[in-house]
Amino acid sequence: MAGAVTYYQAWDFVVEIDKVAVAGYTDVTGLGTEFKTVSQNEGGEPSVVDVSVSTHNFPDITCKRGGSDNTELYDWYENIKKGNQDKRNLSIVQQRGGVAVKRYNVTQAVISKY
Repeated sequence: MAGAVTYYQAWDFVVEIDKVAVAGYTDVTGLGTEFKTVSQNEGGEPSVVDVSVSTHNFPDITCKRGGSDNTELYDWYENIKKGNQDKRNLSIVQQRGGVAVKRYNVTQAVISKY
């Protein structure tokens, strides 16, 4: 007999804080990193171009169309609105049919909109 189906297995993405599922969403954007590169000619060989990463950017993550059975994210947002610097480590787990297929770990995150 299979285990009990949980509330969060119905969502495509699950937000976890301290490895505890706190919300589920059908759409999450901004997962990943944007890199900028710079090209420069080698000193001794002007025909050889060296391409290096110059900077990287982490875009804002936006979670849409979701739900939760607790108030953890809302409480976090309210705490930040009061002026507290409440940075947290969290994971966004992409899943299919309730099975995790990819995990994005975000360190020192701040919630800016709710």
